[in-house]
Amino acid sequence: MPTERPILRLRPSQQVRRIKGAPDRRRRPRESVETQTTRFGGEFERLRRTLDEIEAGVDIAAEPNRIVPDRVLVLELKNGVQNFAHEARRLGFAWMLEEGADGNDNITDEDDLVDPATAADPRLYALMPSREALQTLLRLWTAFTAREPAPQGYSKWWQIFATLNVIRTWSAEDRVDQWTRTVLRDQIRRNPTGAVRIEFDLWFREDPIVRQARMTAFQAKVAAADGRVLDRVLLEPIQYHAALVELPVTRALELIERAGPLATADEVMVVRPQSFSPHPPSERDPLEPVDRAPPAQPDTRAPIAALLDGFPIENHDLLRNRIDVYPVDVTPTEAPPHRRMHGTQMASLVIHGDLDGGHPPISRTLLVVPVLASPANGSPEHTPTDKLAVGMIERAVRALKEGVGDGKPVGPDVLIINHSLGDMHSPFERRASHWSRLLDYLSHRYHVLFVVSAGNAQDGLPLDGFASLTDFRRATADARTEAILTALERARATRPVLSPAQSCNSLTVGALHSDFAGPGAFAGAAIDPFGALKMTNLGSRLGTGIGGSIKPDLVMPGGRQAARARVTPAGLELFSQEIEGAGQRAAIPDTRGGRRDRTQRSSGTSNAAALATRGAIRIADALDDIPAAPGEARWRDRQTRAVILKCLLAHGCSWGDIGRHLDGLYPPVAATSNYRRRVAISQFLGYGEPDVDRVISGSAHRVTMLADATLRNNRRHEYQIPLPDSLSSLAELRRITVTLAWSSPVRVSAASPRSIRLVVTDDEGKSHFWEGVDRTNVVQPDHRHCAKGTLFHSVLDGRKAVPFGSRSSFMIGVQAVAETTAFNQVDAPYALAVSFETADTIRADIYQEIRQELELRARAGVAVRARRP
Repeated sequence: MPTERPILRLRPSQQVRRIKGAPDRRRRPRESVETQTTRFGGEFERLRRTLDEIEAGVDIAAEPNRIVPDRVLVLELKNGVQNFAHEARRLGFAWMLEEGADGNDNITDEDDLVDPATAADPRLYALMPSREALQTLLRLWTAFTAREPAPQGYSKWWQIFATLNVIRTWSAEDRVDQWTRTVLRDQIRRNPTGAVRIEFDLWFREDPIVRQARMTAFQAKVAAADGRVLDRVLLEPIQYHAALVELPVTRALELIERAGPLATADEVMVVRPQSFSPHPPSERDPLEPVDRAPPAQPDTRAPIAALLDGFPIENHDLLRNRIDVYPVDVTPTEAPPHRRMHGTQMASLVIHGDLDGGHPPISRTLLVVPVLASPANGSPEHTPTDKLAVGMIERAVRALKEGVGDGKPVGPDVLIINHSLGDMHSPFERRASHWSRLLDYLSHRYHVLFVVSAGNAQDGLPLDGFASLTDFRRATADARTEAILTALERARATRPVLSPAQSCNSLTVGALHSDFAGPGAFAGAAIDPFGALKMTNLGSRLGTGIGGSIKPDLVMPGGRQAARARVTPAGLELFSQEIEGAGQRAAIPDTRGGRRDRTQRSSGTSNAAALATRGAIRIADALDDIPAAPGEARWRDRQTRAVILKCLLAHGCSWGDIGRHLDGLYPPVAATSNYRRRVAISQFLGYGEPDVDRVISGSAHRVTMLADATLRNNRRHEYQIPLPDSLSSLAELRRITVTLAWSSPVRVSAASPRSIRLVVTDDEGKSHFWEGVDRTNVVQPDHRHCAKGTLFHSVLDGRKAVPFGSRSSFMIGVQAVAETTAFNQVDAPYALAVSFETADTIRADIYQEIRQELELRARAGVAVRARRP
C-alpha cells in the first residue's frame, strides 16, 4: 500500500552554466632553471648516452636503473599538473599510473568552491616511453635549460621541468612495498616449507599483441623461478592485467629482498600478497529456534538485491523460499553444508534483520552468488586460493547483469549488491586498489549500488592510564570508556578500511556497538567498552577514503563486543571479543546434526553491511509504491536508480549522542581546528547512522523531496525549494537536510578514480541556502570535507524569525566539474534529497503546504532553460 505521505518529486527550475567559486590561490612551488639544471642535468645526460648506446647496438636491458624505451619512467613533481596524461601522450609516452594525495586539507575561505586545476600536493607519474618520446623529452629539456621559450603547444612541459623533484625508473622498491614484505615474511614464518601464492599486477598495455608478448615474457621468468601461474585475469575497462603465481619459499624470500628476475621484471607493476577474505568460524553455541515460518512459495517479483558471499543453507527454515543461489566460480562441493556459516548469516540478516529485534522479513527473493569456499578442515571460509578475487567478483556481477558464457543474466533487475568482503592483505593507504576500481566501474556501468563492509580489525590497541589488568577491571565504567575512546583515536591511522571499501561509488558501512541482545549480555567478567553510547564497535575499521573523502559513508548496528585487555612487553593492549550474550542473531547451519532451525549471535562490519542492504531494499519498496509521473520511466528503469538509493539511505544519517560525545573529547578550537576535529570523528562514524523510517515516511511536520537527473561538466541544475507560508516570521525550530549522491565514471591509472565532481551550492556559489538556518548547532561532518567523495550530506537548523512573502522559496543548485577534460562530455547520474522539518509545536501541516506548491508548479509546466557557458 502506498504510504500516506510519500517522498515528493522535485524538478529543476532551470539548467545553467555553473557558478564559479573563488580561484585556488595556493602557492605552486617551482625551482629556477639553474637549480633544475644542476639537479637533473646529469640524469638527462645519462639518458642521452643511453639512447646513443642503444643506437650503437649495446645491450643494456640487464641494467634495471637505466632509462630505456619500454621501461616505465617515473616523474615525481612537487605538485600535480592538470591533464598531464594528455601532455605525456602527445610526446609519445604511454600513460601508466598517477599517484598522490588527491584532495588535501588546505581549506580556503569558509564556503569558497575551489576549482582544483592542479593540487599543491606531490605527484608521481609513471610513463612508458618509446624511443621517439625520449628523444623529444631530451630536446625539450635542452631548450628549457637554455632558457628558450617553450615550443608552440608545449608550455606545460616548462611547468613540469620547473617542479620536477625526481626522475628515475620504476624499481623493485616500487614493486615490492614494505607492507607486502611484512605479510609475505609472516606467511613464510607460519608455513616455512609450503609454497607461497603471490599476485603480480602487470603493466597494462593497450595493444593486445604487446600485452600478450609481455605476459609470455613474464611467464617465462616465472617458470625460470620454478613457479607456476595459477590464474590470469584481464579486465580492460579498469586496465587490470594480473597473474596469481605459486613460488617456492626460496624464490619468495628472494622477492622479499627485492632481488631476482621477478622483482626487477619490467612487465611487473606491483607485487602483492594474494587477495584474501577470510571469515573465521564462530565457536559459540547455537541458540533456540525462532518461530518464523517460511513462505509457501517464493515471491513472484524480480529480485532487486544480490549477495556476494559464502554458500547459504538454502533449506534453512529462515531462508527457504526466500533465496536463490547461483554458483559461478565456487561449487557446492567446495562448501560442505555444515561449514556454510557466513553466507547463511548474511542472507538471514538481509532478509530478517537482527532476529532479536522482531522486525518483519523482507518479502523479496534474495539472489546469492557464492564467492567463498568453506574448507572441511575447520579453517575460515575464504575466497578460493587458486583464483584472483578481482576476477571472481567481476564474473559474479557479469553473471547477474549480462550472463556468463552462453547463459542468460540471472539478476537483470538487481540494483543492490551486498559485498561483505574485504582483502585482509590490502588495508587502504593512498592508492586505490584494482578491487575498488572494479566496483566503481561495475557500479557506474550497470547502475547498481554496492554495499561494502569497512572490514574488521583483530589487532590490539595500546591502552594507557592503567598500571595493571587489575586496575583496568576495577576502574569505573566511565573511566574505562574514556580510555578506550582515547586508544581508538590514537589508532585511527593503523586501522584503515580494507580494500575494496575505499570504492568511491560504493556505500561503505562501519559497525556500531549495538544489538537487541538485551542489557544482561555483559554479566560476570565481560567488560562493556561503551555502555549506552552507540560508538563504532571495537573491531570496526576506520576511514578515510581516497583523497581524504569520508569513509565509511555510514554506520549500522554491528553487534556489541566485549573489551579484553592483556599484558604485553609494551604495556596493556585492548582487544575486541565476542561473548555469548551479545551480538546479532541470525540463521546458521547445524554443525552437529541435520536441524534446519539453528540460530546464533555474531558481530562485525559484515553484519552492518547486511543491515544497510536491508535498509536499501526497504527504500526501494517504498519508491515502488510511488507512481511515476505520466511519460516518465519508473525509477528502477532510470540511470539514477543506484544513486537514488545511496542518497536516500544516507539522507536519514546523523551523528547523534556519540557524535556530541566525541566532539567534546577533542581539544577546544584554539588547539585544533573545528574542521580537523570533525574529520577525525567522521573516520569513526562517517555521516552517522541512518533512520530509514524517517526518510520513507512523511508527517505534518516533515517532508522529503527527491530529484534525480544526469549532469556533465560546467552545467548546473537549480531547484526552488518552497518555504511553507506558516513559517514566516516564526521563531520556531526548523531543520533542512540536503543530501547529494552521484556516480562517477572511473579514471583508470589516476590518483583518484573520481572523474566528475558535483557540488551543492546556493545562488552565490556557497552553501548557506536560506537565512533561516545554519550549521552552527549541528554536530556533523564539515561540509567542505563532504565534497571530497561522491556523497554530500549536510544538516542546517535554526530558530531565527525570518519574514517572507507568499509562495517564497530558496534555491539549491547542483553543478558538475570534470576532473580532466577527457570527461567534459560524460554524464554523471545524481540524486538530490531535501527534507524540511519543523518542531511539533508549530500548528501547521508543512507537508501539505509544500506538496500543494510543488503540484501547482508541475501543473504550470515550469520551463527548463538551458544556456551554454
